[in-house]
Amino acid sequence: FVQGALAVVVPVFATTLTIPALVEHIGTHIELAPLLLSATQECALLLAIYSLTFFLSTVARAPLGIAFAVLCFTIFQFAVYLVERLTHWSVFRLADVERFLDIERTHSLDWRRFAPLVALTLIFYVAALISFERRTP
Repeated sequence: FVQGALAVVVPVFATTLTIPALVEHIGTHIELAPLLLSATQECALLLAIYSLTFFLSTVARAPLGIAFAVLCFTIFQFAVYLVERLTHWSVFRLADVERFLDIERTHSLDWRRFAPLVALTLIFYVAALISFERRTP
């Protein structure tokens, strides 16, 4: 679980750390702290999706089916995100430009959106551990 979580989180933070240096080439300055908070919010969403997928892999026998189901869910959620009247029903609203602008403005995470993602990650992780223990002799 930890290796997969790192594979999800490290690239987000690695690329985020390059942004201030890159925007200075075009004569702009961006503070790093709000960028790191935005990356944290993004990682919370990605880890919630990852932990759900990890949990499903401990309860099902066909990894291809799990991958396809998560892919379909993700594509559906992205399609919902792109439809103006339905966008508020998409999980991608938890980590979109509007959220990042809120973080930039307040210099803090919105715990009403961040905490449930962390809680889901922990719940799915614990559920995966329980499920995995039941499957191993």
